[in-house]
Amino acid sequence: CCVGPLAANRRNIPRRQDRLGPPVDITLDSLNCTALSIQWRMPQQHANTITGYTVFYTEVKTDEPIRQQSHDVPLSLDMLGMGQMAGQAIFEVVIGDLKPGTLHSVSIGAYGWAGRGRASMPRNVTTLSQDKCMPPAPPSQPQVIVVSDSEVALSWKPGPSEGGSPIEYYTVEFIRPDFDTDWTAIREQIQMDSMILKGLTPNDKYQFAIRATNSYGSSLPSIASDIIRMFHPEVLGSGSYGHPYMTESGNGDDDGIDIDDSDYDIYIDELKPLPTIKGGNTDFLVETNLIQGSNAEL
Repeated sequence: CCVGPLAANRRNIPRRQDRLGPPVDITLDSLNCTALSIQWRMPQQHANTITGYTVFYTEVKTDEPIRQQSHDVPLSLDMLGMGQMAGQAIFEVVIGDLKPGTLHSVSIGAYGWAGRGRASMPRNVTTLSQDKCMPPAPPSQPQVIVVSDSEVALSWKPGPSEGGSPIEYYTVEFIRPDFDTDWTAIREQIQMDSMILKGLTPNDKYQFAIRATNSYGSSLPSIASDIIRMFHPEVLGSGSYGHPYMTESGNGDDDGIDIDDSDYDIYIDELKPLPTIKGGNTDFLVETNLIQGSNAEL
């Protein structure tokens, strides 16, 4: 006989076995203080019917109403045409702009031609606390030895804390107290804790400071070195040679560092055994020690 409207509607409801299931092999990881990484795989039985996923995440609070947020991950046309990728391809989403040290509940659900599927069971993950995402402490006060009328040897030690991740490199800043009101930062990224600085002006006075940088930012500058005066050209031979490295022009920042390279032609070189200097240590040698444990990709 005839089929009523109710029966027709029931035919459009996906059967239980056809309903999209949640993803598998879900892993959650805190990337830093404000971001989470969420990974999963597509179940084999739904490879041809899933067109995307929705990630649901909520900051877990006991004293406030829960406000759930979501992020859609649509599958590209290329991915939709690759049914064989099911169970092999790893999907990943990074959720950012979160608060440090906060607990979040995360679940993932698929959607497709037949509608939305059942979401996964909620899992919890916590962003790193603020103290885990800090830049390094300032390095020690740099030690400076005048090598020639235009060269100095600089050495320093890492600060008491490398911060939330290993130190990647150091940068050097300098000022001429008799002429400058702002510091000049050298753009070269140094992976050693010692160096030779060339191209300085004979007979001028200089001070130097060091910054350390990790993946979370740069430290405050170290305590400035003692003021040194470059040799007069007649005292020791000129050292005006080497490979130039870059400084940058800028407007300065909150700690008073300004960058203006218009009057400078500074050079860098590997550190080497230093010549005998009157009144100094005749056996002095600073080694070019690489930073231990660095994960920099330079």
